[in-house]
Amino acid sequence: MVHVRPATTDDIAAAADLFARAFEHDPVWVALMPRTRHRARTIRWIMHADLAGPGPRPLDVAVDENGRVVGALRWSAPRIEQGPTPWWRRQAARIGWALGNLLGGSLGRGLQQERAVRAHRPREPHWYLQDVAADPERQGQGIGSALLRYRLAQIDQAGAPAALEATTTGSARLYARHGFVTVATVNLLPGAQSQVMLRPAADRAENAQLSATAEAVGDGPA
Repeated sequence: MVHVRPATTDDIAAAADLFARAFEHDPVWVALMPRTRHRARTIRWIMHADLAGPGPRPLDVAVDENGRVVGALRWSAPRIEQGPTPWWRRQAARIGWALGNLLGGSLGRGLQQERAVRAHRPREPHWYLQDVAADPERQGQGIGSALLRYRLAQIDQAGAPAALEATTTGSARLYARHGFVTVATVNLLPGAQSQVMLRPAADRAENAQLSATAEAVGDGPA
């Protein structure tokens, strides 16, 4: 049994480490860094840099009975039309410089992939679920579903649609059980094929049925 809650500052390092271990062999990350022996370390640094900003954390965590982080979900709320803070501008420049040095020519392909995915996202304000991951040692124990139920309940309460990118067939099956539908396939990176998936805003009765179905079916690889 796990408990899902919003992340605090104290959770950032553990969540970054979990994402690194979970995504070390993800097809998109492998395509971006095919030869590096430090892929996990790079992912950890990127995640930590992205999550360590001031203000509320765009992150939910699943913790076990001992308080250990065993799952994490990164999200972006519907965009508010205001410029980035000076901190975020500095952080974006820092991450961009580091990625350019680490990824070399792969960075351009990664940006093309991101633009292709973004082209299929809703034009209306929507939530974007950036990453969902479970501890590799706890795969198939319902952690991914618990994280999705927690965040989607709040998204549904707001009456908003949601979107995400599924980078494996297993994760796509998990998301489909929670109401996401594939609207496009993007395969610009060698060895990687991503599915852009959308979940329309639904009424409460429909959402309750989706949650009940997902819980009855069980969890996937996340």
